[in-house]
Amino acid sequence: MAIEQIYEHRLNPLKGWPNMQVTDQALEANSGVTVVPGMVCHRDPATGKAALGCPAGSVPLFCIVTGNRTIDTDSYREPGEFASATEIDSIGVKKGGAKCSFIVGTYAFEAETTEYDGVTGDFPVDGPVYSPTTGSNAGKLVKAASPATDPVIAVISSKAGVYADAHKTSVIRFNNLPGVARGI
Repeated sequence: MAIEQIYEHRLNPLKGWPNMQVTDQALEANSGVTVVPGMVCHRDPATGKAALGCPAGSVPLFCIVTGNRTIDTDSYREPGEFASATEIDSIGVKKGGAKCSFIVGTYAFEAETTEYDGVTGDFPVDGPVYSPTTGSNAGKLVKAASPATDPVIAVISSKAGVYADAHKTSVIRFNNLPGVARGI
């Protein structure tokens, strides 16, 4: 198994988070689902857990931290850091758990993500994107082919296309569209 690098999978909030209006949430992923930072999920109404992608009518959840990623040896969370901590040790310190931490897409923010459809590659400024729930791009941001019917959750922001961030990692930059996934 290859060791992942700390910046390989990432959501980097640039504007609008953290603040008192943008909320976060911690959820476990559905059984058999792998969630990495930068992916988009929604709360599965049947299980109450995180499922990949965001169907129409669901609130998008943007993954910022995952719990128990044993193959990521570069990152370390301080006890009690962010919403991933679920267990308390014998002296009362929170330890990291299996939950993933998400920024809830109900308020506006701008971010960069490593999780996008690497095939399309053409992300113009203000171009709408969505996150499919099935297939090889489930949980990734994908260019909306039919914005009127695709469940759009964000638009590409001030920097068009795929580019290398400060860590030399390929990312796209987007502004989420606050609220539920919908055609625009």
